[in-house]
Amino acid sequence: MRIRFSSQPSKWKNRERRMGSTTIGSRLHALARLAGVDLIRLDSVRHPLGRRVRLIRSLGIDLVLDVLERRAASAARDDSRKRAAALHRHVADYLIPRAASLEAPLAVVIMGSTGAGKSSLFNALAGKRVSASGVLRPTTREPVLLAAPEDAAALETDTDRGAWARRAQLRIVADAEAGRRGLLLIDAPDIDSVESANRELAAELLEAADLVVYVTTASRYADQVPWQMLERARERGVPLLAVLNRLPPEQADAASVREDHRRLLERGRLAESGAFGALEVVSVVEGEVDAERDALAADAVAPVRAALDHLVRDQDARRELARRALAASLGALPPQLSGIAGEMDAEAEAGDRLLAIASRAYAARRAALGEEIGGGTFLRTEVLREWQAFVGAGRVTQLLTRGIGRITAGNAFEPESTFSDVLAAADVLLVSERASAIDMSLPSKLTSYFAAGRPVLAAVSPGGATAREVQRSGGGVLVPAGQPHALLDAVLRLQGDHGLARRVCEAAAAYATESLGAEPALLRAEQFIERLMVAPDCSPLKGKGS
Repeated sequence: MRIRFSSQPSKWKNRERRMGSTTIGSRLHALARLAGVDLIRLDSVRHPLGRRVRLIRSLGIDLVLDVLERRAASAARDDSRKRAAALHRHVADYLIPRAASLEAPLAVVIMGSTGAGKSSLFNALAGKRVSASGVLRPTTREPVLLAAPEDAAALETDTDRGAWARRAQLRIVADAEAGRRGLLLIDAPDIDSVESANRELAAELLEAADLVVYVTTASRYADQVPWQMLERARERGVPLLAVLNRLPPEQADAASVREDHRRLLERGRLAESGAFGALEVVSVVEGEVDAERDALAADAVAPVRAALDHLVRDQDARRELARRALAASLGALPPQLSGIAGEMDAEAEAGDRLLAIASRAYAARRAALGEEIGGGTFLRTEVLREWQAFVGAGRVTQLLTRGIGRITAGNAFEPESTFSDVLAAADVLLVSERASAIDMSLPSKLTSYFAAGRPVLAAVSPGGATAREVQRSGGGVLVPAGQPHALLDAVLRLQGDHGLARRVCEAAAAYATESLGAEPALLRAEQFIERLMVAPDCSPLKGKGS
């Protein structure tokens, strides 16, 4: 089976351009659905190694590894990174090598909490002191792999398992007497070690295991960290053996602990996760040790020894265990991939929402800025503050220019094409002259002010030409020049009396149309010329001396 991804729908393409992760998430969803491969093809011993590898590669595993590696490095949340890293290790260190060969030696990993007795169990299964135990924590500073010489030698040429063993820095002990042919017995670091490197290595070994021997004690079987490890073991479907160490010697107390432990296993859906069906829990009473071998007593752990010996003797049983573990691993892959893909989808959608919020805010602010620029108020506050500081403006002047609308005094540098728009955007158009400017000519901007149809506020001398023009138009309010209090009152009056402001605006616009437009101007010019022509003593053609 060869899987090819067709082009994604347009919504995936758009998201890939924006975020990138959602398209990968969609592919993981597809891989999750397709990962439920027919295990008969992987279970048949007739398929050679190359065919097995091609079958498992045909699932798109290379893409899975690439995505998981990137996800482990870039996920926003720490638990998401750890989940992706764990699944990457599982696929690379277990799924691909095991799919390539069901006959390869089984990795049997002994796991548990600090001081649970893992190394003591390891030595008991080896029949000699191979891994150090003691009160110093952590005792397992260097994980140990015990194997038969043939299997240890094979690790040197196995590109997958050998690379994994070297990366995990396992101390490989090849022992013809203690090693079991077909089994790689591994003493893992503490899953709750105070050293983070030990915890990470224990997690790696869990992902590579074909069989986990879980060791706990009567006082620590309900701890949270071991159950997190067991949850991951259940999630990936690895078979289990369990040892409940250091039970109290009193039968009633021991029975109570065993019953409570069994209840927790059932609640954690682990009761049927045993290597050969139901999970068997081997009980070891406090003090059942072999001090000479630094091990648990051989009789106490006899059921575990018997289970491992059975796998050594029965190749079919060993292959069946490998097949079960692989089947569970493949069966668990789709929901795990879907879960990670769902996280990526959620992150991409959250990114889209944040981008939309930012885009809306940007568009709104841009529109508001455009209105401020068009209305003449852009940077007005800052400009006024600097101007007031420069001229030493008093409190009245500052109050006049703070928050009472837009007062446009004209801008000599405003382009002609937009000057009328600027004037029309103002709330009040201000004309200010010195009190002594009585004989000044009419300011040209006053004509533009009237044409804008906005209220004109003229702070001018009452007897000047500007005052007369404003009075004649009815399109403005006059206040004496040089009296800021009066100017402020007039501004507040226009702001508060909308009827007055409307009447002034209408009068200004009407005056501009009726008196200041091109046609009225031409008409007045014609009338003036006619008067000149009919006046006998004012002929323009006669000289002064005529």
